[in-house]
Amino acid sequence: YLLASMFNVPINSLKKLTGGANNRLFLLNEQYVVKEYFQHPNDPRNRLDTEYNFLLFAWQQGIRQIPKPLMRDQKKAPSPS
Repeated sequence: YLLASMFNVPINSLKKLTGGANNRLFLLNEQYVVKEYFQHPNDPRNRLDTEYNFLLFAWQQGIRQIPKPLMRDQKKAPSPS
């Protein structure tokens, strides 16, 4: 199971959250929010990279009113400090 290996924790619960017009949100183990992006074939933008990189930048600037970016499935971005 991909999420279990990414988080290196057993999956005790995974609940779909409401909202998200062009993505799906899940609550993992009542602790983490997991976001799955829809990618339209005619839209070349990488919305995952855009959002993750912004959250990472903001977190590194000391902004804490946002979710802490922990990881993404591409595993190519540095971890927040």
